[in-house]
Amino acid sequence: MYLNSLNENKIEEIVRILLPSLQDLFLLEEVPKISHNDSEKLKQELATLIRAINKLEESSKSDHPEQIENSKEIIREIIQLTFRPSTPIPKNVNPFDWIIKALQKGLDNKAIGKYFTGTKYPQYRICIENLSKKAYHSHTFNLVDDFVKKAQGNNEFLPLIQWISHIGADNKILTPHQTRINLQLIRNCMRIYSELSGHYEKYIALILGIHSTIENQKIADYNKIRRNGLAKNLELLKKIPELNMITLGFDIKIRNSIAHNSTAIIPSKRTIDFIDRNTKTNLSYKAFFEKTRELNALVYSLIQYNTIFNINKFIYIKKLFAKNN
Repeated sequence: MYLNSLNENKIEEIVRILLPSLQDLFLLEEVPKISHNDSEKLKQELATLIRAINKLEESSKSDHPEQIENSKEIIREIIQLTFRPSTPIPKNVNPFDWIIKALQKGLDNKAIGKYFTGTKYPQYRICIENLSKKAYHSHTFNLVDDFVKKAQGNNEFLPLIQWISHIGADNKILTPHQTRINLQLIRNCMRIYSELSGHYEKYIALILGIHSTIENQKIADYNKIRRNGLAKNLELLKKIPELNMITLGFDIKIRNSIAHNSTAIIPSKRTIDFIDRNTKTNLSYKAFFEKTRELNALVYSLIQYNTIFNINKFIYIKKLFAKNN
C-alpha cells in the first residue's frame, strides 16, 4: 500500500492497527486515541511509535516474533505516509536505512552547501549533531519532542523549506568569492543580517531549551528562555562548551547597531561604522560581507536541527530492533 492508493480512512486504519499491536508488543500502559482522519496526524503517531519502541529496553526478550515482523511492515507504511517520498520504499530495502539515507541526502544538499564555502558551517553542524547524540545516549528524545512541540506552538520558527525560498535569492548575493562588493551589496547585507538575527535569536532559545531538557530530564520552558533576552542567552550558550561554537558566527553589536539604525557607511573608505551604545566597530565592506555569509551559514545549520535529530532517532530505532530481534 503506497500513498497514492490510500485514502484517509485507510491511513487511520493503519494507525489503529499499529497502536494496539504496540501496546501488546512494547508493554504500553494505554493506547493513545486517534482523534482525526488526517494524514498529518501520522507525524504525532510516529512520535508515539518511537516512545513505544523505547519500551523495548525494558524487556530483555521478545515472545512475539510474528508481531515484530508485522510491526516492521507497519513501520514501513508509517515512514512512507509521514515523509511522503516521491518513490515508494522498495520491499527489499530496510526502511530505517532508506529514511536515514534520504534525510542525510537532504542534509548534505550540495546545491545549498556551496554557498557556505569558507565558513564554519561544518563546525556548527557538528554542534547540533553532538546535541542530538546526547539525546540519543540519554534516551531523552521523547522529552525533546515534547519540548519542541510546545515551543513550535508559538509559530515563530522558520521551517527549512521556507528558509530556502526566503533566503534563496539572497544566497546569490552571498556567493563565495564575491568580486563586486559595492554600496548596494552592503545595504542588502544589512537587511539580510537583520533578518537572520531575528531567526538566530529564536533558534538559540530553542537549542538552549533542548540542552536543558536533556540535562535535567525535564521539559524546559521555551517562553521563559526567550524572556531572558538575546544577550543573556548568548552568555548562557558561551558557558556550555559543546555549544559555544554557535555563538561565534553572530555579532550582537552589529545586530544592535543595524536594529537601532546607528550605522555609518563611509563609501570613500569602503568601511562601515557599527555603533552600539558607547562602542564602535569599524569593518571594511569585505569584512562585513563575510560576517553576513557566516551568519547565514550559522542560521541554516540551526534550522537543520530537526533533520539531524530525526536521523539519530531512526538510528536509535534501528539499533533497538537489531538488539531485540
